[in-house]
Amino acid sequence: MFEGPSLAMDASSNLVRVSNAYAWNNTIAASFSDTATYAAHPLAPAPTVCGFVRRNDQYTNDFKTPVLGSGMATQPLDRFGFVTSSRFDGAEVAEDKVWLRGRFFVRLEKPNCHIKVYVRLNQSPTDVYIGQIDYLASDTGFRSVTLPVKANGVGAYLSSRSIQYKLELHNVDQANLLSQATPIVDNVDVEYVIAPTKRREWSFRVVATDAQVRLDGTTPNPLITAATMVQTLEDLWAAHSPVLFYDADTDDTPGAGVEVEIKNFVVSQYRVTSDDTTVNSEIALTLQEVVNV
Repeated sequence: MFEGPSLAMDASSNLVRVSNAYAWNNTIAASFSDTATYAAHPLAPAPTVCGFVRRNDQYTNDFKTPVLGSGMATQPLDRFGFVTSSRFDGAEVAEDKVWLRGRFFVRLEKPNCHIKVYVRLNQSPTDVYIGQIDYLASDTGFRSVTLPVKANGVGAYLSSRSIQYKLELHNVDQANLLSQATPIVDNVDVEYVIAPTKRREWSFRVVATDAQVRLDGTTPNPLITAATMVQTLEDLWAAHSPVLFYDADTDDTPGAGVEVEIKNFVVSQYRVTSDDTTVNSEIALTLQEVVNV
């Protein structure tokens, strides 16, 4: 692909030929010479030779010949590929985490190779750079490298509900443009803690008896037996799903409930009196507020 202005060629000649061509994988580098006589043109007063290589979206001209009257030097060539992980949430989907350290088991066997490490928080497409793993002449085998999960490696630890990591594997060897050396990544671990979040908690006992009335003193409890009350609370606890909790109130119309999880559930049964067959139940509950952050 040639990019730049097009110049008209003298109609009396078509002496344009390929002077050099080289195949490299699925890329072709070529030079073209034109010895035709041009009409006077300020940009092309003499024969022009163009040699372009397109590789990894960068252009080089290895022929060092004038192009449209100006020289083009070889541009730096950074050959790299990248891999992006799946999204991880530590099996705590609804909890924010503070991401502490990434541990990378890697091998950089050749000089001029390095790994750039990025993370993506939650479902953001933005790559946050956290650090670089460089070639180490004294250790060219597999080694463990630890990077703090901080933007540019400094400041506060990053926090989110889920995380992805992105690894860029670079080869910047300018002496050997055909070098296929690449870093190797064998394993990645990311250490985290649950982000501290303020939550309210309630611990109390529910006294379950037959034929209860509500706190207004007149309305019957639709759960008419102690056994029904115990079973209903146990089912809610076993479902592991948030429920709405309303503070004690004598009003028939309670206010907005608080979303909670039932963390503890313990049932104790006892006789009301030693010479009676009536048995009551007490259910000890611990409720923890669900905080949506």
